[in-house]
Amino acid sequence: METVELAIQVKGEVVSSNLDAFRDSFRAALAQVNKNPQTDEEFGKAQEEVKAIAEIEKAIKLARDEALKEATELNDVLSALEGISEEGRQVRLALDKQVKEAKARIKEEIIDQAVSDFAKEANVSPDRLGSLRTAITERIKGKRTRDTILSAANVITSIRLANIEKCREILGEWVSGGEGREALILDRLDLEMGDPKHLPRELESRLERQRLQHEGDQQKKKAQEAQAEAERVRAEAEEANKPPLPPAPTAAPPDPAYPETDEAEEWRYFAEVLFGAFGNVKAARAALQHPANQDKARRLAEGVNALWIEINEPEEQAA
Repeated sequence: METVELAIQVKGEVVSSNLDAFRDSFRAALAQVNKNPQTDEEFGKAQEEVKAIAEIEKAIKLARDEALKEATELNDVLSALEGISEEGRQVRLALDKQVKEAKARIKEEIIDQAVSDFAKEANVSPDRLGSLRTAITERIKGKRTRDTILSAANVITSIRLANIEKCREILGEWVSGGEGREALILDRLDLEMGDPKHLPRELESRLERQRLQHEGDQQKKKAQEAQAEAERVRAEAEEANKPPLPPAPTAAPPDPAYPETDEAEEWRYFAEVLFGAFGNVKAARAALQHPANQDKARRLAEGVNALWIEINEPEEQAA
């Protein structure tokens, strides 16, 4: 920024002053300031002008202070200098704010575009790229020009894209290596966004946890089966060790006097009484515990059955 150099000398009164020329040139210079920079070059020039205005403000203050030392009747000069300085300060502050806001906006636009391009290329929802946005924001800190900001953002996205491709390759090979592995990576999208150096270890850890879980389930199942078998054996042993059931109470013995009837009817009546008595015999046989006694009872029953058939066979043939 170029202006007429301010020169004021006083000695009780204003000896010489180019205040008017300085004010006009300073105002003209301020009017030339680009208050809406867009390019890197314009931002650079705007920052230089902010510094230049600040220097002029210092010169004005210095001249004012010098004038105060040399004169007492300088209200007009001092007031003019104060006004000129304030004009410069207002322009400087507005321009400085504009530059900072524009830079922040441009950085945010670059980050948004980088995340959007990454999402399309990686086929990932932008909503899942919060960590990428954070990484780019950290990377571009201290970068002052558009080119350096873009370059820093491209470095991050290139690295992340390469990592995603590597993670997808690792996951594809791992899933094809065995059945049921797909169920272990329901968070596949998160794994794809991770570090490929740590991914194989994580996958093997999941396989190991599945194996331990399976072994635990098998051991639990065997323990349950063993417990059930032990309960069955115990129940059978308790049943076998029970004392024989007491004989069932029998009805009072029938009157030994048979009614007057024919031979066949009398034999039928005798058979009913005999079969009724066999009820207690049958219960006692069922309560036998020793195999030898069980065999004896079986043979006795077979013998009785055979004898019964032999005794009654002539009658059946006659009938």
